[in-house]
Amino acid sequence: MMKLIKKWTSGCMSIIIAASVAAGVPLPVKADPVDPQPIAHRSDKWAVIPEWSADPVIDGQLDESIWSSAATVNQFSTFYYNQPPTGSAEYKLAYNDDTLYIGGEISRTEADTLQNIVVLLSPADAITDGIRNFQAITIPLSTAQQPTLTTVWNPSPDVNNLSADDGKVALTAYDFQKAVTTNSLIIEMAIPLTSIVPTGVHAGDEWRMNIIHVQNLYTQPFSSWVPIRNSDQWHEAGTTARVRASVIDQDRLGSIYFSRLPYSLVPSGNSTVLWDTYATHTLLEYDGLTTKKITFSASDLSGVGTGNYSSLTSADVQLYWKAAKGQWQPLSTFTLTNSSGDYELSFTHPFPTVQGMYNVQAIIKPASASERRVAVFTFDREAYIDAGNAYFEAQHPASPGTPTKIVSWSAASTTVNNIIAMIPPQPGFIFVGLPEMPDLYPGNLYTLAPDNQSIIATRTSTVYPNSTYPESNALTLKNGKDETISIPYYEAVGTKYFITAHKWYLQKKKAVTQITSLVNSDPLGAARILYAFAQAYEGYNPTVDRVAGSNHANLSFDKRSGPPYAYWGGIWDRWWYNDLPTIKPLLQAYTNLKQSNAFSVLSTELGFDAEQYVVDRMIIPSTEFVLTYPDYLGNMSFQPWSGLIEVGKALNKPDYVHRAVEQIDRMASTMFLSDGYWQEVTQSYHLQTVNGMKAVTDALKGYSDPVGYVSPRTGKRFDNLDMEEEYPIIGKAIEYGNKLVYPDGKLLPIMDTWANASVSAPIINDGSFLMPAARIARLVGGEGKSQTQLNLAFQPKYGHVHNDPLNLTLYAQGQELLPDLGYTHNSIYRYFALSTMSHNTVVVNSSNMNVNSTAKHGGNIETFVPDSGSFQTTRASYESAYPVTDEYSREPWFIPFAGGTGEQGYVLDLFRVSGGSRHEYTLQGDANRDAYFETDLTLDDYGPHLLPPGTTVVQPTTNSSPGSAEGHYPGYIYVRDVKEAELAGDRYDVTLVTETDGTPGAKMNITGFLESGSNELYLGRSPSLRSIRLNGSSMDNNDEVVKYTMPKLVLRRDGTDLKSTFVTVMEPYRGDDSRLEVIEKLVPTSAPEGAVAVKVVYGDTTDIMLSNPNHPTTPLVVGDITLTGELGFIRLIDGQVREMTLQGGTLLQKGAQQVTSAGAKTGTIVETKRLADGDSYNALVVDTSVGSEAVGQYVIVTHPDQSTMGLEIGQVIPSGSNTILVLAEHDPGFTITSTGDSHQTYYPAKEWTGNHTFSIKGNSKSTFTAGTPVSGSNTVTGYVRDADNNPLSGVTVHVAGLTHNSVVTDTYGQYTLTNVPAGAQYVTANRADYVWSISGKFTVAGTTTAPTVYLTKPLPPKLENVTKYGALLGDSIAATSTGAGAAHLVPVGTAGNKVAIEAASLLNGKRVTTSSGVPFTISTSGLTAGRYMLYAIGASGLVSEGQPLAVLPVNMKAMDNSSPLITYVGKWDSFSNSLYSNGTMMLGREKNAIAHIPFYGTAAQVIADRHTARGLMKVYVDDEYVTTIDLYTSPIQYQQAVFSTGTLAEGVHRISLEVVGERSTGSTGINVSFDGLSITLPLPFELYDVTTGAVTVGQPIAATSGKAGTLYLVPEATTPNATSIMAAVYGTGASVSALADQCVTLSTYGLSSGWYKVYGIDTFGRVSVGSAPIAVVPVQSGTYTIDDTNAMVHYTGDWRNFTSTSYYGGTMKLGFESQAYVEIPFYGGAASLITDRHTARGKGDIYVDGVYVTTVDFYKSSPILYQQVTFHTGALPEGAHVIRVVANWTHHASSTGYTVPFDALKVNP
Repeated sequence: MMKLIKKWTSGCMSIIIAASVAAGVPLPVKADPVDPQPIAHRSDKWAVIPEWSADPVIDGQLDESIWSSAATVNQFSTFYYNQPPTGSAEYKLAYNDDTLYIGGEISRTEADTLQNIVVLLSPADAITDGIRNFQAITIPLSTAQQPTLTTVWNPSPDVNNLSADDGKVALTAYDFQKAVTTNSLIIEMAIPLTSIVPTGVHAGDEWRMNIIHVQNLYTQPFSSWVPIRNSDQWHEAGTTARVRASVIDQDRLGSIYFSRLPYSLVPSGNSTVLWDTYATHTLLEYDGLTTKKITFSASDLSGVGTGNYSSLTSADVQLYWKAAKGQWQPLSTFTLTNSSGDYELSFTHPFPTVQGMYNVQAIIKPASASERRVAVFTFDREAYIDAGNAYFEAQHPASPGTPTKIVSWSAASTTVNNIIAMIPPQPGFIFVGLPEMPDLYPGNLYTLAPDNQSIIATRTSTVYPNSTYPESNALTLKNGKDETISIPYYEAVGTKYFITAHKWYLQKKKAVTQITSLVNSDPLGAARILYAFAQAYEGYNPTVDRVAGSNHANLSFDKRSGPPYAYWGGIWDRWWYNDLPTIKPLLQAYTNLKQSNAFSVLSTELGFDAEQYVVDRMIIPSTEFVLTYPDYLGNMSFQPWSGLIEVGKALNKPDYVHRAVEQIDRMASTMFLSDGYWQEVTQSYHLQTVNGMKAVTDALKGYSDPVGYVSPRTGKRFDNLDMEEEYPIIGKAIEYGNKLVYPDGKLLPIMDTWANASVSAPIINDGSFLMPAARIARLVGGEGKSQTQLNLAFQPKYGHVHNDPLNLTLYAQGQELLPDLGYTHNSIYRYFALSTMSHNTVVVNSSNMNVNSTAKHGGNIETFVPDSGSFQTTRASYESAYPVTDEYSREPWFIPFAGGTGEQGYVLDLFRVSGGSRHEYTLQGDANRDAYFETDLTLDDYGPHLLPPGTTVVQPTTNSSPGSAEGHYPGYIYVRDVKEAELAGDRYDVTLVTETDGTPGAKMNITGFLESGSNELYLGRSPSLRSIRLNGSSMDNNDEVVKYTMPKLVLRRDGTDLKSTFVTVMEPYRGDDSRLEVIEKLVPTSAPEGAVAVKVVYGDTTDIMLSNPNHPTTPLVVGDITLTGELGFIRLIDGQVREMTLQGGTLLQKGAQQVTSAGAKTGTIVETKRLADGDSYNALVVDTSVGSEAVGQYVIVTHPDQSTMGLEIGQVIPSGSNTILVLAEHDPGFTITSTGDSHQTYYPAKEWTGNHTFSIKGNSKSTFTAGTPVSGSNTVTGYVRDADNNPLSGVTVHVAGLTHNSVVTDTYGQYTLTNVPAGAQYVTANRADYVWSISGKFTVAGTTTAPTVYLTKPLPPKLENVTKYGALLGDSIAATSTGAGAAHLVPVGTAGNKVAIEAASLLNGKRVTTSSGVPFTISTSGLTAGRYMLYAIGASGLVSEGQPLAVLPVNMKAMDNSSPLITYVGKWDSFSNSLYSNGTMMLGREKNAIAHIPFYGTAAQVIADRHTARGLMKVYVDDEYVTTIDLYTSPIQYQQAVFSTGTLAEGVHRISLEVVGERSTGSTGINVSFDGLSITLPLPFELYDVTTGAVTVGQPIAATSGKAGTLYLVPEATTPNATSIMAAVYGTGASVSALADQCVTLSTYGLSSGWYKVYGIDTFGRVSVGSAPIAVVPVQSGTYTIDDTNAMVHYTGDWRNFTSTSYYGGTMKLGFESQAYVEIPFYGGAASLITDRHTARGKGDIYVDGVYVTTVDFYKSSPILYQQVTFHTGALPEGAHVIRVVANWTHHASSTGYTVPFDALKVNP
């Protein structure tokens, strides 16, 4: 029975329903509102069961009288909601010496839908290592239906450990019978006690028990004797399902005592009388965090027995406390007060921290009585918390606020009605297939149509629903309002397509988001929408919406049939995790609407409290639904936490916030690895988890509880909360999420990681590192995006597992050359992506690795050398991956090139495997580009798959199907189009070649060495998942993944008890710039098994790598080299030893040079120190003396289970006979107890017995000064020829590794090298226009002829000194080609091959001839503005790498975001809005997305919006970082100038805008915007202070240029372009250099008379505006006349020629338009203007030398006069002058015209 308490609480149990119907006792009403608050409890969850002397007959009848003496348990309640089940249930219990008897009677309304009944039993003390051992007895029933259920009663919160049911024993040896009557199901069973406790039970023993009614799914809620709170079911539409319920983990068990209570409670001779709290007014009350009260009266205890209860004292009371998962403990601090027989028993108890059921046992025995009154108050921790929150609310009653926004009633707007119309009748389904393409994964296939009432298939553009695929079937069922609902579907070939339900799903999602925009503009409308959602939610059914291989579940069920509810379902979302986050807009709208009177107005309209309706019918039930689920700690857990926080803020219920914080605490404390990485060790899920937690902590940042509030859940009060400060592991986790990326910022795609994803703040310059718990070793060469990165992964397999033991990834030359495919969830290639064959590793025995109980913890680090001067290396082993092996280890080296900056180098990969019968070393090439393997080996067709020819293959059909191949390893199915190489000798050479759209990318030479025995080399193609890797999960479907493949190499070795040492050298490079000349596996003189020696030669450098990890005390000897140790490295320059490094050994020697060491330090770890435990540092305390030389090295810790971890030593502190090794970075991850036992302090919390040992390998290095280069007394002669066997001259030849001794071939291709050392040598040949080549190996002795070297591969030219960014249309682009041939400027998008380039340059490009090393220019005249590529094509036809350039239009003042001149890299999407410039705007939507915007000008402004959902944007000008802009603001502002370049030099520039991927507090997004660019054009190129008018021949002309350049004086008729002007200078003009604003003179000496102009051409080749025409006139004497036809007369405007004998010379000109003018230059001292005077003439303005003199009226009344002097200059200085006559288009009132005449000019000296 349970007391009835109904109230609006903190949301943990909004309604707690009593089972005290029979008692009919009302809950007392507290007079004082601040009195202690009642705690809902049960007092019947314990029983004393009698011992029988006779055995009942187990026949299912319960008709024997003996059953009447049995103890009774009843009052069952449903999971979570604690409601009475639909029918009654009562059980009886008794026992005898060896048997427990249970009889039960369940009413048919409850029983007819039961699948089974489960009895859980556990002796009270049956706890081992903190885990309760329990027996589960499952009683099968004939009413069971599918799905058949398996049950988990002790679930782990870890979602990767779902089947765990620790402590469970399924007890099957029992006797059972049942019978069905008209009204009841009767069961009778006998359970052998000795099967549980072999020694039997004794009187007074306590056992723990619960009885659970397991219903068939989707019928009615599960119920139990002791209330069960959290549960779920895992049904995926199949015939089976799993139910997980928190019973054991939350101690939801009652107590049964055999015969009596223990004597410790009720001594012998005392009787026990049940204190029936339900028949009385007894209350358990909350009075403080750890103080409670039991209030009762003497009359409650009287009536039975002999005791006098009217004068009790504290001495008469015993109290015991039992926490969830704890044991009974006495409470000693309590007081009993008596007020006229009304008692208050106040007591103090431990603070409840564990979720579950708690018990308080009260025993009262008056001194005068022999009996003891016993009550057990059983209560849920949540009931305790509810009471605590009610206690606070009673003390701090809420007061209604005053609305800050007042609205008046109005009818719903069209917008509101349209949104309400979108609210669907049911939640709908997300996973719905496409009938037109049934093979697709049923996700992301539709979008909501613009009308919001239909959906559109994204693949086909078909509108659904439609008549072609009619939804003529329906799923019909009841909803929570007891209404019949129908969900239509179309069915074809057994597949159901719930198209309308998917429309509902999309409508619901959109409708939820639409409310946000109305909260401020239409509060009443927003309130109406909330009310409409609340109405709909009442009828919403939970769903099962899941795709798992061939299981595709679209199920809906009456919410009244749960809990448990479906894990793979929800109501607001397809997954319950997202239910509350989905309705955040609704919750936030509710919060904001409370500030207005909108709810009050709506309430008046409806006639009831609209706000309360929304809370009670939607917000609280939505929250409670989520809280029914177990408290999972996984990568999705942050979602319900974020929702709870929003609910807490909306309802002003701080407990929701504290619940979220409590879960964060559990997550941070138990689910991360010691290095801060999420336990699943997949970047996507790590970042999802960490960023989710970060979002939650951000949402809580600054949060404060209501005044006076202290949480009864956490015992804390929050003021200005800062979760990241409290949980530093969150910061550490964020850091490693940002570090585990490639140099381009993309995630390292380990296991289930989306390879296209990136982080907002990648940390790429932290160098090499080891993650000791995540078990990833990274070796890094160089810094920045050009670095080389080698990752060795031996991570644990705790979740989202890939079978990738010792997988190697290589990023070099800006590409992921050895890729890990990463994640595909939906496609048919999921099996392959998970398989060992899809990784760069070794497959053993044609099978995936074994993820067993050992292997799941990952491999073991053996050594880590992150920086040893000239090399880095690491080694890890993982024998548990393949139990058949006794060695499975990998040792990659990265060796940067000598003399470089570290980015470039080569990789040595050593992979040792011992055991099994087949070893397959496999590598795969770049998955993001077109890639293939090239080799000189002969390749034969092997088959369509890596399978024996003729094998029948069945391809996979779902994302969980591997396919099949007659029992062969399915991984072979995915290696296709297989060629087998014909192997000869001891090595193979293969080149990985990559390209993008025909443009060459990086390459990598792969040299592998073969061992004796079977070796088979296969080259094929495998799925690359390129669509997903480049574009993300939206492309994760079958039609996309089949589009692309990647090259796959498999080196197979077969044998019995096989041992393999795979030795491979890999050199990444670009173009043809490979450097390694000699790669040789050295043959040891003597060596232990597994030892390897490799020599690499390039240029003057020889590197020798020695590896002997398995027998470091046995010398590895190679000629004059000896290694006694694990690793050795020797570098020679020009044959001299310059560097030697020894690791983990005592001696490394070559010739006379050597390095020695004391060897590894080893010992035992006696203690750990942890900052988390309050120590001053993280450290290992070891029992060995360790010197300071260990600082910077890695200590390898070996745990008692032989697992290892590597930790960097930061400081060494002597401590007596011990040494403290202070760790540079990480927590030790474990602690050692005083007993010597130890355990991990982080996930997975292993416990150990035994010693932890350590090893510090030791690293000794010596460098040697240069001496005399190595030489000898021998001579080598030979030839160098081309591919056609023609001799090649001018080739530089040297002995490999000895570049100091080189010669050049003669015209016959012959060379002679002297002073060559004796012995095995190679000869290297180089010429600039060929790829270098090397001879075969030969032995030098005396005079030796070397093998002929052939240079067979010409090199493509290279473009150098290219004009940056491009040019203004009409200007030229400059560059230099390293080869003779041609340069081509072609539109971007032209394929990068010779044929396409040459064709494009003819059609719409430009071409010029080039000479090697000679600069050239290529004009853009005649082209269309746009983006172009510049290529050089050499004489051999080879094409250079292209250079992107922009040809910019002239005078472009603005550039829109849609301009084709802009290059967008990464995810940018266009959005339309009338508020954007020109109606569109681009949004950068992923980190590192960048926009490159070229322009010509002297300044520019970036135009963008400032928005509530904008993030940070980096700005670069001309590739230099300038600033970071925060685009966040509120309210939104459009077309804002967010950045200005400031003044720039005139020219072509480029602004680059990059998405940072971060946002400021308050912003809801990271997107950045670009609307347009406003460009400041340079001032026009003008000349000033130019001489005007006329000058005499020989007289200089002055001018000043606005820009630096050259001034040109050229004939006026010269075309005003640079080419014509510069050409006109020769013979007909003059030029002079000029600085900006410098006055210069141009000589007219030797020029012909005529009109000239001055032009300037600046340093860009830009032409200025021409000057006004200048007349250059000859010196003349005497009087002369200049006729109107003289070439020196200059007419401007409309002048027409007329002829008449009356005119001077027979002709005269008339100006026929306003402002037409004539200029007449002359040399003299005066001049007279000769014209006619006419009845139709107008007036003209007269200027002399540019100065206005007068206006002449050429009108005369009839008669007309000819050759009249109409103007005289008067006396002028002798010299050059100009007269100008301008038609001013006025006339005499009597004139009939406006024309102005010119007939001649008479000049006087």
